[in-house]
Amino acid sequence: MQKTMLLMAALVLSLMISGCGGGGTPTSVIGGTPDVLTASDIFSQPGHTFNITASKGTAAATFHTYSGTTGKDWNSNPLDTSVRQGTWSITNGTVSFNDLSGSPVKTITGIQKVYTDATKTNLAYWLISAFDGPPPQAPALPTTFDCRMYVDATPAFGNYTRSAAVHNGLMGGAIQKNSLAAFTNITTSLIETVAGTPGTQGTSDHVSAQDAPALFGKPVGITTMDGNAFFVVDNVNYNIRMLRVENGIMTVRVLKTVVAGTTTTTPIALNLPSDITTDGTNLYVTDTNNFAIQRINPDNASDLAGTWTMTKLAGTGTSGSFDGDGLTTARFAAPLGITTDGTNLYVTDNHAIRKIVISTGNVTTLAGSPGSPGATDDTGTAARFNLPIGITTDGTNLYVADTNNYAIRQVAIATGKVTKIAGVFGTTGATDTARGTATFSGPQGIATDGTNLYVSDWGRVSYGNPVVGQTIRMITPDPVTGTFGASSTVTTIAGTSGHINVRVNNTLPDSGATEPAQNAYFYCPAGITTDGTSLFVTDALNYTIRRIYKR
Repeated sequence: MQKTMLLMAALVLSLMISGCGGGGTPTSVIGGTPDVLTASDIFSQPGHTFNITASKGTAAATFHTYSGTTGKDWNSNPLDTSVRQGTWSITNGTVSFNDLSGSPVKTITGIQKVYTDATKTNLAYWLISAFDGPPPQAPALPTTFDCRMYVDATPAFGNYTRSAAVHNGLMGGAIQKNSLAAFTNITTSLIETVAGTPGTQGTSDHVSAQDAPALFGKPVGITTMDGNAFFVVDNVNYNIRMLRVENGIMTVRVLKTVVAGTTTTTPIALNLPSDITTDGTNLYVTDTNNFAIQRINPDNASDLAGTWTMTKLAGTGTSGSFDGDGLTTARFAAPLGITTDGTNLYVTDNHAIRKIVISTGNVTTLAGSPGSPGATDDTGTAARFNLPIGITTDGTNLYVADTNNYAIRQVAIATGKVTKIAGVFGTTGATDTARGTATFSGPQGIATDGTNLYVSDWGRVSYGNPVVGQTIRMITPDPVTGTFGASSTVTTIAGTSGHINVRVNNTLPDSGATEPAQNAYFYCPAGITTDGTSLFVTDALNYTIRRIYKR
């Protein structure tokens, strides 16, 4: 049994790491801090309405109509503008509603502007981190998180994909701080190299303009903690690298820790790590060959370039597939992908999806049967996967890149129900079409912006089969229901299927320069994430980090 699981882990690592079979110093346009709401954003005349929705597909019963001579009066019935119930004000992006005596009634906090475009020209809505206080026309709910707010508009609430994971910008295991507008016109999308040297492997940081370009050993997983700092799992260098624009340049530095009992620092060491996620405070890493999940947190939250501390959260360090207490009982056979909804971690491991409660480290199996590959849609351990690798979440569902089934699966967090939402079991290909007939060649990484899914489809180069894939695919939901139903579609938004970026006569076909995204050549695109403005992809055997964005 033990030997079998070790062989399985070795096979997975050979798939993911050993091969999905010179450019200039890169630049970056990583987005900054989102804009916050100010009083001038609301109105200059009285009589405007805030429409606030508190859950997916449902308009909340709270509609605040602003009326009165001051323009800052309010009432709770949008049909009755004559009843003055209090005053409102905005301070540091927080709206406060007070009664006529001045006592607070409710607040809307963390309001951030979300745009439909990267140039911040067209305002889409405001994202609300927390809405406190009972809605006047609905049951008392002490705090509702992650609402969207519209002014003087009747939004298509049924099309709004909302998630409990969008707390303070957390979505898809990353802090996005924005809403990525869909790549509706893929011919205008561009791709650029933001770090690494195409085709050149190594291990070097880049922290000043005088340094040589950064080199990676094999970048695989990627996440962002704040939309500015990105964290990359450098697999064969056994460490984590942080990317961040500082003083006008993209810096790359390895995360370091203080050696116990000394003031000496040393790189945090892992054993063939595979993936990474964040809840905005900590990083969580699948430490694959240590059969463990590691938690890594900054020693000073305001200094991400400083030292970090790593603590094992789950896994005894011995290969296996046991549930239970994270440090004394639970075992992992080959933990690969990881994501979080802020409360739990979800890990792909040995043909199953494992759940880890962050506060306790307790491990359970949510879906699939460890050690039992298959292709069955069902609930909990009756479902079957075949080498699931990438995983992401919108807070309601998990989305899994089921690599050897050539499919994308959805797992309901509440029930463990598993449903195939794209791809054809057992059929490899690169066909863009409706979700039920679209084909994948080996989906690896997966990310969500809360509406669409983005998949790195890396092909079967490791087996010596014809090179297909090497692309980034987008799965869009049904435009009416907002779910991944019969009208969902799969579209290739970057990469050239059937081509890999390997040298011919000592020349790379793709230098890594900025170009149309559909013209790019990848060499095993692995991890994928978004900051809410662009997609970021770890091009594993190209040894680079690449950014896909709209022109």
